[in-house]
Amino acid sequence: MSDQISNTTVAQGAMQMFLEEYCAAGIQALLFDTDDEVMSLHIDMHELLEFNHELAMLLLESPSKFLPLFNIACLAAQRSLKQQTTVSDSICTVKEDAQVRVTHLPNHPTLQRTRIPGSEDVGRLLSISGTVIRTGLVKMMETHRVYSCTKCRGVFSVNAEVEQYNYIPKPVRCLVPGPDFCNSTAFVPADSAEDSQR
Repeated sequence: MSDQISNTTVAQGAMQMFLEEYCAAGIQALLFDTDDEVMSLHIDMHELLEFNHELAMLLLESPSKFLPLFNIACLAAQRSLKQQTTVSDSICTVKEDAQVRVTHLPNHPTLQRTRIPGSEDVGRLLSISGTVIRTGLVKMMETHRVYSCTKCRGVFSVNAEVEQYNYIPKPVRCLVPGPDFCNSTAFVPADSAEDSQR
């Protein structure tokens, strides 16, 4: 049976059967949801273990191979359930971007973490538990900043230095491309330049 279930076509069929049997309500919620954000279908690992132990173990051993197959099976299950409904297409739509999320991993030391995962955990399913003791405002990570030269009014971009923890240095001279050389050293961020012109 191990060689049979590791075949991707057989595994995908088993995944679709699991989704249709255990997650029909979640798939129906996906079909009738009008939100355009990325949708998730949560599957309980304990239910998957009950349905097909071998498939659950393959998912735990190589999630990078089997989670995309679960996403494809989710798409097939949505299409199958949609064919069974008599509701119009405007109300019931297949969500192409639906992602399968695994919940309730078994309580096993190789799957549990109480601190931040390390590089050895890349590509593995993990369950992280802990208590949030401090939160802060969400800050957008700036990858570049746009400046405006006060002399020539040209606009140019300065990229963040990844090696310096995304520090964006203030330019020392005008970096506006073009035939005219501008030797200005006075700059303002482009959005504040627009604010001062209003």
